[in-house]
Amino acid sequence: ISRFNLLKNMIAGFIIQAMATLLFTAIPLGSLSAAIINMIIFAVGFSISRPFIDTLLANATKGAERASIYSLNNTVISIFGAISGLASGYLYKLNPRLLYYVSFGIISVCVMLIMVLLRKKTVKIVNPLNL
Repeated sequence: ISRFNLLKNMIAGFIIQAMATLLFTAIPLGSLSAAIINMIIFAVGFSISRPFIDTLLANATKGAERASIYSLNNTVISIFGAISGLASGYLYKLNPRLLYYVSFGIISVCVMLIMVLLRKKTVKIVNPLNL
């Protein structure tokens, strides 16, 4: 984890989340302790990536437009949350493990998009900690 490169931190958090998502498919039936440990691993990945997502969103906007961007962000997340709830029910009915495979795929796409941004270097990241 780098103090100076927010995108690499997001990638690290997403990779931890992706690994935990795949591990959910390998947990033996009835193993609550393995499920709890795996959930902790996922939470660590989330806690690494989420603050940097918020920081990037805050750095990308200025003053008055920030409220509009945040409201748009929350609206889109809510819409996708409602749709994904319905879709996850259908996926679960087909095969309960599909939920985790699709989640892994979505996280992997996010990692690839961030890597493309890193290669193009079109995103200027301002370190919020001023280090």
